[in-house]
Amino acid sequence: MCAQTRAAVGELDAERNVAKAGTWADEVRRYDHFDRAKPWHYINIPDSRSVAAALQGKRNGRGDVLFAIEYFDRLLRDESADRLDRAVAYRFLVHFIADVHQPLHVGRKEDQGGNRIQVRVEGRRTNLHAYWDGFDLNEVIRSPLDYAVYLQERYAGEGVESGGSPSGWAQESKGYRAGVYALGSTALGREPELSRQYRNKAIEIINLRIYQAGLRIAGALDAVFCDAPSGR
Repeated sequence: MCAQTRAAVGELDAERNVAKAGTWADEVRRYDHFDRAKPWHYINIPDSRSVAAALQGKRNGRGDVLFAIEYFDRLLRDESADRLDRAVAYRFLVHFIADVHQPLHVGRKEDQGGNRIQVRVEGRRTNLHAYWDGFDLNEVIRSPLDYAVYLQERYAGEGVESGGSPSGWAQESKGYRAGVYALGSTALGREPELSRQYRNKAIEIINLRIYQAGLRIAGALDAVFCDAPSGR
């Protein structure tokens, strides 16, 4: 983010830095008052449809992640809005841009974005969605700062796309679907055991998507607060 954006979000939400702001939307899910926000974390897209085509059809009347990104971006830009409402918009916007980069947040309705698919990782049980939420990242992350430095060194200079639109980011996530569901064979009556080959490929995708999400969060916030967003 540019210096102007860093100052603006620091003033808007002095309680939390960007990282902590980004986890807030999950923290409040346990409160009934925020039940209305539950569908905003994902969008269901059938295998046979593109994101663009799905957006032209019938959508969840309670909203979805693409609705939420657009809504909270607009609210954050509204300087006449209540300061607390804009702070909440900032927290939601950071979170939902990250969410749309996780492949299973652009998921299949029938298995609830992988939540209904049980898998094993070295004998430990989890579900496919939880795995792609970062189950294996403890093997990579020593600290958030070290991880950020690692991603910067790994992908900087590779021409990783930092712009685009939320619907385009969702289409990117959907593009990983075939690989995400390539779980391999399993013994009858047992959950699939994710192979080391599958997990290595998954970690590469997860790392790239987190890096892209970071760039795009910065870009979205710069577009609101920075006089020259391209000059970070």
